Amino acid sequence: MPVVGPIGEPLAPMQLPTNWMLNDLLWTKEQAILAGINMKNVPIQAKYVSSFVSGFGRGANNIETWRWPGNTDGQTRPYLAIPYRWLSGAHQDAGARQIISESFDLITADVGGCIRFVDDSEVQAHNYWIRLQDDDIIGCRATAGYHGMFSTKPSQELNLAHRCLDSSTINHEMLHSLGFFHEQSRPDRDQYIDIHFERINSTYTSQFDTMDSKGFDWLNMSSPYDFKSIMHYDAFSAQTNEAISAKLPTMTKKGTDVPVAHPDNMRLSSNDAFQLAKMYENFCGKPGGNYIKVRTCDDGARYLKNRVCDGIKDCDDNSDETLSFCSTLCYFLRFRKRL
Repeated sequence: MPVVGPIGEPLAPMQLPTNWMLNDLLWTKEQAILAGINMKNVPIQAKYVSSFVSGFGRGANNIETWRWPGNTDGQTRPYLAIPYRWLSGAHQDAGARQIISESFDLITADVGGCIRFVDDSEVQAHNYWIRLQDDDIIGCRATAGYHGMFSTKPSQELNLAHRCLDSSTINHEMLHSLGFFHEQSRPDRDQYIDIHFERINSTYTSQFDTMDSKGFDWLNMSSPYDFKSIMHYDAFSAQTNEAISAKLPTMTKKGTDVPVAHPDNMRLSSNDAFQLAKMYENFCGKPGGNYIKVRTCDDGARYLKNRVCDGIKDCDDNSDETLSFCSTLCYFLRFRKRL
């Protein structure tokens, strides 16, 4: 049974393996050094001509040159245009390109249209774009943030191997391209989760490093730690063979033995959408404005208005999905439709 997206489209019902996105961030050497990342086991790409200055926050960074400008074709728009092109011969399988482009459309729907993805393969109007590849050896991987200000090349990589073709993985990688890092890399994560490094395969320890806040310009979005984030790893990611045999998680909720469950709804969380809009506030405005429509949970938390009564819990207190609330809302909407 496919999961249904926020505007009614069925999402790919693929069952994801635990370690499907490990080492999925493509770094420059300068980025890795400045972010305090161990370079031994992370993918490193060619050096850029300019020195790199970085800042990270929550999972998004605060350096303007790392954010997509929206005018890579010289045109000014009221929304952010993100151009992409298919590498020649990439994703020729039946339906693959449709799955990818429709997954991008889900992000657009979640942020009310203030960010839109443009297939520039034929027109080629943009001077910098995301290069969509399908190298099965590389796997699921994306360059972190906008690199048009630094790169000697006209494009940056977003690789989606054939095993990566589900909406959750596609949009996880696209959020990397837009400037987001893993949720478990936030500098305050140790207040919310315990990382069991002794259970983590040494090849992947860098994926659990926090972004060292010393000397960095953190983008403070005042957002709670989001266990539902599409950018959060599964609790059983990157296990050692011993941890696999003993069924021991690599991440648990703070002070407990409760594994951190990966979101199973195959889409951005409401907080992912709010933070993406905040990062590109000059295009998206504030949640509750013209683009991002919100509702409020009984406990005061916010969620996307189009997520109400969709069968997936957005509120921790479940107030967006209770039978009484949804029945009342359904009655109200039917009554209003008759008027």
